Amino acid sequence: IDKNGNVYFASDTLYSLDYAGKLRWKLPLGEVNDCGLVCDSEGNIFVGIGGNKVRAVDNSGITLWEVDVPWGGFSTSPALLPGKLLVPSNNTRDFFIIE
Repeated sequence: IDKNGNVYFASDTLYSLDYAGKLRWKLPLGEVNDCGLVCDSEGNIFVGIGGNKVRAVDNSGITLWEVDVPWGGFSTSPALLPGKLLVPSNNTRDFFIIE
């Protein structure tokens, strides 16, 4: 949920609903989302795709960027720090940091 009450969820498509439950937009991801979503204070949504990519989408459904995680393999939610997105590895104690 973002600060405006919009709700986001994903499977192979990222969906946005308004506070009343009406569909705002949907965005096909091409692969299955296999971890939780993260939303920043600007309403940007960060979604893991296929366990080896992270995509940033703005609150109107436009893809901002997509990056491959170099070591591949994550299935837990990314975490936000000021100006950074941390993506934890499945197999090690490492994090991939996106600034």
